[in-house]
Amino acid sequence: MAVTFKVVPGGGVAEEEEKTPAPQASVDLIARKTLDGNFAIFDHLDIDVVVMPEKNKVLVLPKKEMTEAVYEISNRLFDYMRKQGVILPDSVQGGNVYGSLEGKYVAEGVGADSTQAVIYTISKFMESEKPYFMWNAAHKAEEEERLTSPDERSSTEYDPDLHEPKKGSVPTGPTYRYGGTYSIYE
Repeated sequence: MAVTFKVVPGGGVAEEEEKTPAPQASVDLIARKTLDGNFAIFDHLDIDVVVMPEKNKVLVLPKKEMTEAVYEISNRLFDYMRKQGVILPDSVQGGNVYGSLEGKYVAEGVGADSTQAVIYTISKFMESEKPYFMWNAAHKAEEEERLTSPDERSSTEYDPDLHEPKKGSVPTGPTYRYGGTYSIYE
């Protein structure tokens, strides 16, 4: 904390602590600061977002495989940032990693730290995506419940009289030779 001195009327010197401005907003993100000073944000189910303050760049990477849905999410993020005015619209392009998108933001914002503004905007986007996360988790749980514990309409009881001992087109048993090859001449 910096200490400043203020000259007081009457010839004395008073010590005064410099007050740190209170934060305007705070966000909770699952994020890490990398060794090279970048911020990696892992809040989304399908994408990872890397904010690079030295390059003034935002990079969006798919978590697993690149699909049309992942591209749509990345595109929605950049559209959201463009509408909020934190990304340069003409800088959004495909990245050098397969399935990634990247865009630049201004180096110095007017009245705000541009990197903080970008991270805040990304957190608001992640917040707006939470209903999607919740629906996806509920859908998966419902599907698992449907498959593991079916109701009366979706299940049948096992009846051994309805099943024949031998079914299908490939015979089993003595018609197989050594090594598992099938012979029709036996």
